[in-house]
Amino acid sequence: MMGKAFSGMSTKDLFSLCLLVYIFESSAQSFDINEPKDSQVKSVHRQDFQDFINKNSLVLMEFYAPWSGQSGLLAPKYRQAAATLASSNLPRSVVLAKYDDSTEEQRKLRAGDVYNFHSYPALFVFDQGKHHRYTGGLEPDDIVSYMTAVSKGQSNASEQQAALGLFEGLPNYNED
Repeated sequence: MMGKAFSGMSTKDLFSLCLLVYIFESSAQSFDINEPKDSQVKSVHRQDFQDFINKNSLVLMEFYAPWSGQSGLLAPKYRQAAATLASSNLPRSVVLAKYDDSTEEQRKLRAGDVYNFHSYPALFVFDQGKHHRYTGGLEPDDIVSYMTAVSKGQSNASEQQAALGLFEGLPNYNED
């Protein structure tokens, strides 16, 4: 039995509509960004989000959506950075974590509103419960460099300037 919305459609039109929906669904890119068992990236859920932040003094949290192409592209790089940081001897351990913000249940955290972001992935540093937006690059070395600087209590910008050599021409450039 057809609903009122489809009652005026011919069988051919209905078939065409179904075919169009099938093609659209098949072509929509979705990334499987579930973490492998050996991954150092921690998956966090709404019910344990605050406990996780309280338990770990330094966290880089990625808010992502599985359908986001940028989230899918970041996943292997993020995983690589997490492995490097987990094996590093830093003054404060750094945990890389991710939060799937795409489901109705997970969205009850209201992360987009609380942390003020409108696209995925959105990365935030949680340092002893306080948060700020991550402003580093998205390559594994960039993430490692930025979070290493935070762990050591150094200015992120100065650590990145020295590591990347981007500011050599500026008057205040310090080669040390």
